[in-house]
Amino acid sequence: MVAIVDPHVKRTDDYRIYTDAKELDVLVKRADGSEFEGWCWPGSSVWVDFFNPKSWDWWTRMFKMDVWTVSCKTPDHVAGSSQCRSLPRTYISGTT
Repeated sequence: MVAIVDPHVKRTDDYRIYTDAKELDVLVKRADGSEFEGWCWPGSSVWVDFFNPKSWDWWTRMFKMDVWTVSCKTPDHVAGSSQCRSLPRTYISGTT
């Protein structure tokens, strides 16, 4: 499995990572205390303040396997399959 980790977090209340970070108060802030907001490919975005020690354990937990869900962007899906599924072991080992 390849994890793509973007440095920004989509800023919307229906995105769990954003709401968790906001609740933990681990987002980068402006001098006035408001969230530092920018614009990236998902739209309005914020960044995790990794200088804040509270962010370390929270961020690390996101990379445990029990947190992951199956993505529909595996090569077999892109190639035209209509089902979301894990990558076949034969594909991973290089024998198709």
